[in-house]
Amino acid sequence: QGLLGAAVALDKGDARLQEIRGDLPNPAEPPPGCLFAPRCDFATARCHAQPPLHAGAAPGRALCHTPLVGGRPQELAA
Repeated sequence: QGLLGAAVALDKGDARLQEIRGDLPNPAEPPPGCLFAPRCDFATARCHAQPPLHAGAAPGRALCHTPLVGGRPQELAA
């Protein structure tokens, strides 16, 4: 949701990006789990412990344990 909100809609004349709280992780010492979990309002314990799997992901798709479905976070089965 944060990443989608940070997109600029050029056809609507958006002048300012929505900010995403928090800091970027240190690439030399990444946190365990999902790199975005510390900045995500919907992160669960699983997000902080286990990175989302990349296997079978379609190009251009974000990987997430709790994607928004119908505007609500829905935890995927492990």
